Amino acid sequence: MRDYADDATAIATLLGSEAAAGRMVGAVKANPYYVIIIEDIEATPPRLQELLARIFSNGVIQDPQSGSKVDFKNCVFFLLTTASHQELANVATKSSGRRERIHNVLQTFQSETMVEGPLLAQICDVFVLTKPSNMVAAEVILLLMQRECERHKLKLEYVDPQLIAEEVRQSQGAAGFGPMPARIGRLMRDPLVRAAQSSQTALSLRRNEITMVHQPELD
Repeated sequence: MRDYADDATAIATLLGSEAAAGRMVGAVKANPYYVIIIEDIEATPPRLQELLARIFSNGVIQDPQSGSKVDFKNCVFFLLTTASHQELANVATKSSGRRERIHNVLQTFQSETMVEGPLLAQICDVFVLTKPSNMVAAEVILLLMQRECERHKLKLEYVDPQLIAEEVRQSQGAAGFGPMPARIGRLMRDPLVRAAQSSQTALSLRRNEITMVHQPELD
């Protein structure tokens, strides 16, 4: 949601206007079975919050371009946030039972953000996620490397521990794991090309043979 400068831009882009179809409305009109993920829900402009609450409550909304009703009843929405993460995690941990957890987390979230009650009232469950441990992060990175090798019909024989450690550090940045598949692809591009040129069947990745990919931190 932080990509949109104001209410009008967010609404026009996602839901549409008289001049153009919205991305979200257009997608659901074409295929009514969608999982829709909205990131940084705390940054949602007030008017868009109202429209989302209406979609969640009624299951339908009018297409601003065509005037026809668009049915969202077969869609599942996930609203993501990183706001006040530690406080929300603490509240969730101290709550007993699902109903109390949902109530306490949403109440705390509303007090810490500009998200209004009508939108939060439509949320049916809350999951507070934590960052993976270094060991889990390393396993995921190795799995991405193995899959990249499999795509080129190669076996991943060895990976320098320093290389894994560097990738784990990168995964802990603000961008998280989101860019990691593309980053691993760029990281392994040259070694994979060299392996193909020399007709290798297995690949070893050593820190001094790899050009590291810089991933800038996000604000």
